Amino acid sequence: ADQFREPAASSTSTPKGIVIVTPGTGIVSEAGVTSTFTIQLASQPTANVSMTLSSNDITEVVLKSADGINCDNSGTIENNNSCTVTFTPLNYATPQTIGVAAVDDLIDEDDKITVISIGVTTSNDANFNSIDPSDVNITVQDNDTAGGTMTCINTASDVTFTAAKCTAGA
Repeated sequence: ADQFREPAASSTSTPKGIVIVTPGTGIVSEAGVTSTFTIQLASQPTANVSMTLSSNDITEVVLKSADGINCDNSGTIENNNSCTVTFTPLNYATPQTIGVAAVDDLIDEDDKITVISIGVTTSNDANFNSIDPSDVNITVQDNDTAGGTMTCINTASDVTFTAAKCTAGA
């Protein structure tokens, strides 16, 4: 699996912390196919390390809760656009799984790539503060098709065509 290892600026005395992002498949579909990716720390911090994740386009991709992480910070688990992940000195090596889902928009469009931004870390441990992990690219596969039919019923006595006499079909 691909992994991004993100070191902060180098230090001559102590190595900086590293955030590991494992992107998963990176493909979601408006037809319901979801994906996940994980985040973890490569070494133990002395204090909590937090980062905020968000969808750069919530009309295309939303975050879904996984591993007990609430991705909208309000107690719901569906259709969320941000979440905060916090690692402690005890759970730093446990990968935290983030779910990703496409938004079905009923618009026929090409597949799109959108980004899940992983914000700069905050921590009282200087080795883990201000690390900027790699963002995760997500491909959204569209499930809509253009076209359809319009059925209009007019009688011989109709002198004008009106859209009110039409119904849309599939």
